[in-house]
Formats: sequence, structure tokens, C-alpha cells
Amino acid sequence: MTVATPITNRNALDANTGAHGHPNFERGIMSTPLLKAFEARRKAEEALKGLYDSLEDGVSMTAEQVDQESRMASDIEAATRRETNLANMAKSDADAAEARAALPAEIDAPAGKVAPGKYAGFRSAIKGGPAAFEAGYEERVLNKTTATDGPELVETELLKEIHDLMVEESPIMSLAKILRTAGGNPLLLPRVTTHSAVALVAESATVVDGQDPQFDQVTLGAFKFGGLLKVASELEQDAAFPIGAFVTEEGARSLGRGLGAEFVSGAGSTRPTGVDTCTTGVTTAATAAVTLDELITLQHSVLPSQRNRGSWLFSDATIQAIRKLKDGDGNYMWQPSVQAGVASTLFGRPVYSDPNLANMGAEAVFGVFGDFSGFVIRMAGGITIDRSAEAFFVNDQVAYRFLARVDSKIVDTTGLRKIVNAAS
Repeated sequence: MTVATPITNRNALDANTGAHGHPNFERGIMSTPLLKAFEARRKAEEALKGLYDSLEDGVSMTAEQVDQESRMASDIEAATRRETNLANMAKSDADAAEARAALPAEIDAPAGKVAPGKYAGFRSAIKGGPAAFEAGYEERVLNKTTATDGPELVETELLKEIHDLMVEESPIMSLAKILRTAGGNPLLLPRVTTHSAVALVAESATVVDGQDPQFDQVTLGAFKFGGLLKVASELEQDAAFPIGAFVTEEGARSLGRGLGAEFVSGAGSTRPTGVDTCTTGVTTAATAAVTLDELITLQHSVLPSQRNRGSWLFSDATIQAIRKLKDGDGNYMWQPSVQAGVASTLFGRPVYSDPNLANMGAEAVFGVFGDFSGFVIRMAGGITIDRSAEAFFVNDQVAYRFLARVDSKIVDTTGLRKIVNAAS
């Protein structure tokens, strides 16, 4: 990975990219790779738009055009993913710089390996001490002799920074409200079900009771998720970089994927409750399609104050379908982002892609709109990484255990609405 460097020529950037005012620009972390990824996405989007514009109304695409559409859509998806990853990593570079100076000198990396302070917590884990880092569950064995299972890492430096991997794998975590508690005791929260209302009062008339806000309560628990990742001791000893960093990165991605699925579609009761359990705002007329009118209805099923803070959440396949929708004048309603790392918009509100939402299909919950701050994720006791050289002593393997205790609930039922395809 190319490490992001500060931009010093603001005028040149404005002239070439139009990125002036972007938050990453203001922080001085708009790197050349990020700009290239941004331009690649914009070019791919323009190419796909050109294809759609070339189609005549009522005429189906040829097989060649369908292939072109598929390739272009794949290019956009890859460029968007690369742009998002680079933006996150650039931000992490800037944030990490502030913390490095405070790290103890004894955990600095050997000269010529990695920058001082980087992967310090992982070294603590390697030495046997627990570390509260984001990591997750997946089980596999890494060894030094089997191709693709580890030998490629020996004598190879890890050249990328650790960034917020869980959020990268679970986009809803960047939208929800996160509550971090020291322990996992039941946490009781009030939930708004109906907001208050007032009535017209004539001059000198008695003010009557209006509609009081209605509440109920939700309890956030702490469901445990975790797993093991085993590493051959030879690989841990001979790797030229902190193997704990690599193991933790793998675990973090795995945990992000696993918890992300729960936060989106968890059934509740004995597991977290997913955001797609919110109230239905619209049921489409079709079993595997959606119209602009239905999306407008969904947006207006949320109160105006919350609508103005709302976001859209769909799977990538659904986003691709929505991007093709036009108004009566043939204009696309999708507004692609003109700034690197900033979400595209639909009807003025940002759109996010989450792989855990269903694609369109009969009775599928394929989208959610609203103010996601009304969806709460509880993280109890932090996320821990423990290392053991004894658990698999007979196999001469070192085990890394990843544990997280989480729950999730909708605490404001008025602010989120889902869209569901018809059954038939």
C-alpha cells in the first residue's frame, strides 16, 4: 500500500480534480492512489451512463451490450471498493500519527522492519498478553510449508497500515449508534414508539391534552461471538513482520463479516436484532423490482426531521438496479458522488452498500431508509485477542482467540422503514 502523503499544492488539486473542500483534503490525507481510484470510478460511471444513454426506448439490449453492462458494473464496484478502502486507510494514517508518540519504546519495531509503534498491541499479544483490539472469528491453520497457507509471508514485510477493518466489512457499523460498556449486564433503554402531538386551540378555549409521546423499553444483552485462528509456531518465529498483526487483521475482517450479518438481519431473542426488522414502509408491486415512486413513498414514510438525517442502505446488486431508474424526462435520479470517499445520493440522501442485505426477490427485505442513529449496537467489554501456545501444544501451533460480546436493537421505531418485494 502506498502511504498517504499530505497535499501541498491546493490550487493544482482544485484544477485537476475539483476535490477542494473534501474532508480528506482538508486533513491533508488525499493521497495519489486515492485520487486515481476516484478518477477510475468516475470514468467507469461515465462509461456506463454512456451505454445507457445510447439505448433506444423500448429496445432491449443486445447480448454484447449486456456483456458490456456487466463488465462496466464490475469495474465500478471494484473502483468504489478500492476508493473506500484507500480513504479509510488514509484517515487511519492521520489518526495513528497522533497516538504513536505515546507508545512505550520497548515495543518499537526492529530497525528496517516496520515503523516505530506500529503493531505494538499485536506484539503484546504475541508475548502472551491480551489486547483489546478489533478482531473476529474464523478457524484455519497457517503453516510455513504449504503453498498459499503462509510461506509467502516469511521474509516479506507487511506494508499496509491496520485500519478499521470491522467497519469496512460491516458498513452499518458506521451508521448505527455504538454504545460501549465495561460489562455485559442487561442494559435497559427506553424506546420511542410514537412522538407527541398538539391540537388547534381557539381563543380563550381550554387547552386539551394532546397526544403524549409513547415509549416502551428494550433490553440490550451481550451475545458472545468468537473463534480461533491457529498458526504454526515456525511461521510465527520466522515471519519477518509481526505475525500477530496479520492474524488480527484476518480475524477483524472475519468478525466484521459475521457481526455485520447479525446487525442487518439478526432475528433477535437469542441473538442480536437486525435493522431489517424495522417497520415496513413500502411493499413493491413487483416480486423482483422497484420503481422510483415506491422509493419516494419509502422516503416519505419517515418523519421529515428524521428524513433529513436519513440514509439509504441496499445491497450492491440492488444499487446497480436503482442506478438505471429514470424519471419521465429520461434523467437518472441517482447522483454519483463528485468527491472521493463521499457517498453517492438518491433523492438528496446518501446511499450505502451492505452485502448483508438481501437482493431483490419475492418477499425480500432489500432496502432500509431512515435515521440510523435510532439503531443501537452495544459492544460489551471491548473486543479481545488472546494468544495461547499451550492449547494446541501437541501440534506445535499457537492459537489466537477472538471474542466479542455484542447486541443490537432498534430504539426509535419511528425513524427507520424497510422496503419489501411482493410475494407474487
